[in-house]
Formats: sequence, structure tokens, C-alpha cells
Amino acid sequence: MSRVKETLVNDTESGSRRPSSKRGAPKQADLPDSRVPTSASAEAEQAVTESSASPPAANAPAAAATRLLATRPSIGEPLFALADVPNEVRALAEHGFGTPLRMGTPRENGGPYKGEVFNTEHYLIQEVATRSVVFHPKEQMEFVSDRLRWMDENARLNGSELQIGYDGDKPKVYPWDRARDLLERTVGSLKKSARELNFSPNLEVMLDQLQARSWTRVREARAAALEQSKERAATQDLPGPDR
Repeated sequence: MSRVKETLVNDTESGSRRPSSKRGAPKQADLPDSRVPTSASAEAEQAVTESSASPPAANAPAAAATRLLATRPSIGEPLFALADVPNEVRALAEHGFGTPLRMGTPRENGGPYKGEVFNTEHYLIQEVATRSVVFHPKEQMEFVSDRLRWMDENARLNGSELQIGYDGDKPKVYPWDRARDLLERTVGSLKKSARELNFSPNLEVMLDQLQARSWTRVREARAAALEQSKERAATQDLPGPDR
């Protein structure tokens, strides 16, 4: 979504109440929530334009996400009631993700919540499953990379796919890549089946190699598509012939 749309949303919500810290939450829809992420799903690149392997420094946020989500205490109660979310914010969620829409709030030490987000002044609205959203308060939100912080400050988060995990009641936001996550879960399932059928351990090595090659091909395709888009934009910006 465009920068203008996020600005209008921020103006709409500027007078809204901030979420209450009370825990006596009324019953709400149970939304997908898991403490343990896939082994490398949080290693998604911060930019899809890269066509080669990311340098070690680029994976620092991913490593931090894995440590946080694997070691924090068990999931607790909802951090606030759904009724604490302003009506206008819930209306924006329905406008952005459709109706009927299941709505929920995050839990203490909850997550990782994964999916596309819609950005407002006080909340990130995240679609964690089809027609299911979670409202993440931004008051204590921490963006773990400079790129994500820049996107938030410049109203560029709309439509981004993110992973959000809670350290107690504090949300931490990490990059996430849906395609990479799906590839890793598929390969992981194949490895499990291979072990159950007592196939050679060499098969797991081959699957790792196939996964790496498949992901390289995805990155190359994305880079090529981005270059084509830039070329088309440059062509459209060229002045027409003199008459």
C-alpha cells in the first residue's frame, strides 16, 4: 500500500486510546501461535534485491530472533483485551483484510506471529492466517534492523511480511520471507519422512543441496524481475521526441 494511505491511517488513529495493560481479557478467537520457529525461517533477507548469499552480518537479526523465540518462557495470557483496540482500528483491519475477520491480541511471550502487516500509528495489524489478524501495539515495539526501523519511520511497512515475537510484553519485529519459510518446512517434512523410512542419511544431504539451489534460483528470479521493473520505469521517465 502507498505512503499516502499510511499517512491517512495515522491521522485517523491519532486520537485513539492506547492499549490497556489489564489481563482480564474477554474470550476471543484462538489464532495461530507457536513458540518455536522453523530452524532458519527467520533468516529471510532484508532486501530481495540481493542475488548472492547474504554476508554473516546480515544474518545477525535472524540469529537473535532464533535465540529469543527458542529460550523465552512459556506463553502466557493475552496482553490486553480485544475490546481495548479502538473501533476505528478494527474497521481498518476489516477494510484491509476483508470480512468476516477473526481478530485477536498477542499473548505474553507469544509468537512468532508471521504474515503481512498493515501499519497504523499505534498498531501493526498482522494477518497471521487467512482472514485472521492480530493487533500488535507499537508503544514498546523494537525493530531489530535498521532497514525495518527506516521503513517504519518512513511509512513503508504496509504490505511487508514480518515475524513478531514477544519477550514478555515487549514485541520484537524481524524480517520474514514466506517463500523461504515454505521451502524450509517442505524440505524438513521430506527429511522426517526419510528418517521414518530408514533411508540413507545421504538423502538428507542431497535435500539440503537441493534446497540451497532452489533458494538461489528464487533469489536470481527476484533480482531479474526487479531489474526489469527498473528498466521499464526508466523507459517511462524518458522524455518524448522533440516535435
